[in-house]
Amino acid sequence: MHNLKDTELSYWSEWSEWSSCSEPCGEGTQTRTRACQDVAPCQGCNTCPGVSTEDQACNVQTCPATTPAPTTPLPTTTAHVSPCERKQDIRNLTSDSCRAENVEVQYCSGMCDSYTQLLSVDPYFETVCECCTYVLDEMQPIRFVTLQCENGETETTVLPNIADCQCLTCQGADNGTP
Repeated sequence: MHNLKDTELSYWSEWSEWSSCSEPCGEGTQTRTRACQDVAPCQGCNTCPGVSTEDQACNVQTCPATTPAPTTPLPTTTAHVSPCERKQDIRNLTSDSCRAENVEVQYCSGMCDSYTQLLSVDPYFETVCECCTYVLDEMQPIRFVTLQCENGETETTVLPNIADCQCLTCQGADNGTP
């Protein structure tokens, strides 16, 4: 309670709490107020000398940069890896009691890009996932191989006829794009 002198006709209330800062960084402003309390009406009186509002600077720290960070891959170990390329071997194929010997088998082997880039803006990361994948020959995409079974019968299997190997986006990968 404010103790009034006989000559006082008004007084200031307590200051309010400071308001929230107007900016999260880069210098905002916050305000507090107080009210003049009149005890009795007074014509021409100098009621409550001073100000009813005060402002002060807040969150004066520098805002983080809004330009995107370089989108380079995260560091990886530097091991010698072979590129994605078409290879072929001579192999023996078996299925239960059936067998085919000295069959040319084609396949892809090698490494492709697979990493996550950190970004300073939304979506904040981008994933690159590529797999060493084959491209079938357009004219003859498959070939049939006959396996001889122990009981004298034959069994047929299908092998891909690979024209080329390429680094392509992995199936089912979330590459970070909307």
